[in-house]
Amino acid sequence: MSQGAVDRRRPLEVTADFRASLAQTLAAHGFAPRARGAKLVRKRGRVTHAIELGSSHRNGPGDVTCFVSLAYEDASIEDFRAGGTLSAEPFADQGSCNIAIAADALTARIVARLSFFELLDDERATLAEVCRRYVPGFVAPRLVVRYLAARLGEEAVAQYARALLDGRPELWPAFLGAPTGSNPDHGTQLARASGLRLTPPSGTVVSEIASSAHLRCFIGRQLRAWGEPGAAASLRRVEDGQIKELHDAQTALGEPITRSLEAARLALVCVGQRREPRQPRPSPELFQYHVLHAPFAGSARVRR
Repeated sequence: MSQGAVDRRRPLEVTADFRASLAQTLAAHGFAPRARGAKLVRKRGRVTHAIELGSSHRNGPGDVTCFVSLAYEDASIEDFRAGGTLSAEPFADQGSCNIAIAADALTARIVARLSFFELLDDERATLAEVCRRYVPGFVAPRLVVRYLAARLGEEAVAQYARALLDGRPELWPAFLGAPTGSNPDHGTQLARASGLRLTPPSGTVVSEIASSAHLRCFIGRQLRAWGEPGAAASLRRVEDGQIKELHDAQTALGEPITRSLEAARLALVCVGQRREPRQPRPSPELFQYHVLHAPFAGSARVRR
């Protein structure tokens, strides 16, 4: 099919051909098809690398979505599974999933993402990366801590914890308080999973309310997306009640918080800075995608 052409065959045919083509491409990388091509698997000892393919019930001629998920499983770590859907968190890849118009491009993205499996197979390289940034496919601290504890031991966990807290100081209040809740923020996850007791910077508050801990993490990402890592770090000194009041005020604006300039101004006021944010617009707009895995500002140097 020529570049730019639209495949208007039945979605079942388009999907079947894509799966067969992808299986052929990935065979060179050691993957074998399972479940009629809906899953491609590579085994390395007790580790399984899996690529899972799904379809949308809304598919029609010319519009055939293929959902792609990567899963890294280590049988030596109980119930351990890292990864997720390419087009959503924790990968947040950009690009079309419509294989009626972009099958080759999606195949190329999948092949490029095989680096995710290679990275996690190398625990020393993984330690260096998680101490430097949020790793695509491996974002949640609760997973990172379990992996590092099993592969490298408690010193690696402590090294990661310090690097994450250095990179995102707004997580300190939740780390210190570790409030209970069904949707723990990254500071709370880190505290619960690691069990570490670390000394915070002077003036850091202790968060006791799960919703405020979650919001502090969320607003920290918002400020970073507006070019304000220093202001985000200052959230470690903001009490739980003030965080709740800030979010209420942002919500009352009636605007999408992800791209509201006034919401960003309010966040700056909360940390004592009455001015415009350093950037005219957020980058990325969907700051909940952890700034698309950019390096932490001022993160700690890692011993290799």
